[in-house]
Amino acid sequence: MEEEVELRDYINVLLKWKKLIIGITILAMLVAGVMSYFVIKPVYQASGALLINPRNAKVNISTPEQLLNPLTFLPEISVATYQEIVKSKDLAKEVLNELNLPDMNVNDLNRMITIENPKGTTMIRVLVDSSDPVLATKIVNVLLDRAVIYVENQEKQQMSESRSSLTQQFTVAKGKLEVAQKVLADFNSQEENLTNLTQERSSYSSALNSYRSQLLSLDTQIRQYEEQLGSVERQLEQIDKYFVTEKSIMDDPLLSQLAQQLVNENIVYLSQLKVSSQSINPLYEELHLQKANYTITLSGLNAKKKSLQQLLTEAEDEIHRLDQEINAKQLQLNELNRDLDLSQADYDVIETNYRQSQLAEENILSPVAILENPVVPTSSIKPKKLFNILVSGVAAFFFAILLAFFLEYWYGTKKEKEKKKPI
Repeated sequence: MEEEVELRDYINVLLKWKKLIIGITILAMLVAGVMSYFVIKPVYQASGALLINPRNAKVNISTPEQLLNPLTFLPEISVATYQEIVKSKDLAKEVLNELNLPDMNVNDLNRMITIENPKGTTMIRVLVDSSDPVLATKIVNVLLDRAVIYVENQEKQQMSESRSSLTQQFTVAKGKLEVAQKVLADFNSQEENLTNLTQERSSYSSALNSYRSQLLSLDTQIRQYEEQLGSVERQLEQIDKYFVTEKSIMDDPLLSQLAQQLVNENIVYLSQLKVSSQSINPLYEELHLQKANYTITLSGLNAKKKSLQQLLTEAEDEIHRLDQEINAKQLQLNELNRDLDLSQADYDVIETNYRQSQLAEENILSPVAILENPVVPTSSIKPKKLFNILVSGVAAFFFAILLAFFLEYWYGTKKEKEKKKPI
């Protein structure tokens, strides 16, 4: 029952002060309407958009050559970085200078600019609020153009620095290749180069084969002569060196004549006289001569064999020396060829990257592109007239209710004090 009385009292208070409440509400709405329509300047919003194309997010290195290419590791610029670039002071100064806005500073311009990045996209939306719709549109246009140019210049500078690094690498690689080529050419032009040493070894090898062939032939001849010498020696052992002959003194003309002069005996008696003589066996002489000839021949053949053996030993020693030198030269040549191949491979890779960097710099595409050009706005975004009037009316209505209860409380307290005063 008490609650019903209190609610009725509240309603009575509102009904009592309804004119005040309605008046304040209407007055606030009128003031808000006048302010929105006639006092507050309308604010227009021009918008444009940039599309961000990340250059090298999540670089996948599939070939070793990419490790040598600085372009592979050009730093990636995030969307947040591009947002900061668009709102940078440098770009703001360029906009102010191009549009000739001396009454506006960088901070004033930045307060007019809003940068948005819709979630899940690589798009940047540029919003500019201004009471002049044409000016807002111009600011967005210039800001987008300058942002693209700025990013392109930064990209070119990074590419130029990368290409400068590649140029240095290219120069170093070219120098190494030229040094390797010169060292190899000098090595091959030496008097005792691998080709000459191989030819020299081939000559000694041919001579060695010839010496061995001659030695085989000599050994055969020596064996033959030794066999013949042995046969002659055996024959000499079997025959006498001398043999004795007997003959009549008359058989010898000289002795016969001499005998006749010395004695005057009958010739018949002289004829009975015998003469004994010893002479060298002709066969023995012939065999002895053959033995001497075989001995001399064998001596010559053995001397020749000894000479050939010495030449063969010298040839073998020389071939051994040449083999060691050829092996050392071959190892050195292999090392030089390996260095040359490595230098050539490095040069080829760096040259390819260098040419690619030249083409990339000449045909560079900006990672930022204008996605949406601004148009001159025809309707303002501020003030929101109906919204302002409605909000003002609601706020004034509640304020008036509070004021009504306050006044009711004030006057009620005053009446109670007057009643309590003595008459």
